[in-house]
Amino acid sequence: MSGGNHGFAYDFYQHVLKSFGFDLYQLNFGEKLARTRYFLRLLWKKYKVIWCCGDGRGFLTLLAKTVPGLKRRLKETELVVRFHREVAVRFQESGWKAYATIMAADKVVWTYYCFTKLHKYVPKLPRSRFFVVHNGIDLDVYNTDETQRADNTILTVSNWHRPRKRLETLISAMEYLPNWTLNIGGNFLQRDYEAYCKSLAQRYGGRVRFIGFVHNKAEWMRQATFFVMPSNFEGWSTQLMEAMACGCKVLRVEGGGASEFVPAKELLPRGFTDKDLARQVLWLDEDDSIVGANLAKVQNFSWERVREETEVALQA
Repeated sequence: MSGGNHGFAYDFYQHVLKSFGFDLYQLNFGEKLARTRYFLRLLWKKYKVIWCCGDGRGFLTLLAKTVPGLKRRLKETELVVRFHREVAVRFQESGWKAYATIMAADKVVWTYYCFTKLHKYVPKLPRSRFFVVHNGIDLDVYNTDETQRADNTILTVSNWHRPRKRLETLISAMEYLPNWTLNIGGNFLQRDYEAYCKSLAQRYGGRVRFIGFVHNKAEWMRQATFFVMPSNFEGWSTQLMEAMACGCKVLRVEGGGASEFVPAKELLPRGFTDKDLARQVLWLDEDDSIVGANLAKVQNFSWERVREETEVALQA
């Protein structure tokens, strides 16, 4: 397997691919091409199947074809490319690299929602090469404990906050939520964006807190009333499922894989404002049915289910 240095690729390996005997190779394509080619030689020499998470590193398909002797080996080794970002977003971010990686792979794995959109972008892709494997969460770790719940508390967590995450909109929404507190977990990718968000937060005093990188997400989620992800777009958002499993009400923008697990009432319209977000929080805060519905929904996304879906793809 090849994937990123953290996040979904690593979790997916630990909970699923490891049980099938995969080894984890983390390829860094920011390094010199010569070194990358060396790793590719090792991969194709040793393995019959290579599972790659994401086209950024899935680019190894194209690189491999530039390595002498690997073209023949490609016929003997199966390359499976797994995505967890909405199709439109994937092509917007990576363009021809995403297209080339998908066309070159032996199998393409996505969530069901993304599969329904895939042929709009790659109409010639044979359906026989596509398989559905969803995202999963560890339900033994992410669970509820209502004794920890704090009233009127909003949590948002991201590995890297950046402008498309629209953190400033969530902070500004506190203007319309005077009795609420907001905890912001994660780091910032850009210093100027960090400075901007923290300057906005100053007007709300201690009601907005920056808690840095969150190692114990489940604990913070069990304490929060709401988990809000105010991004312009999200492909799937595993953290949203984790929050739902911990008993949070959630909010995120419509589109992407959210339609498979987030009730419509917990979706924000594209182009929402800070006032829209605050209004939705206050409206949903009065709805006592949401938490139970969320808990029931996420039970379908255990790692065991993901393992079963992966097995179908591998054995086909």
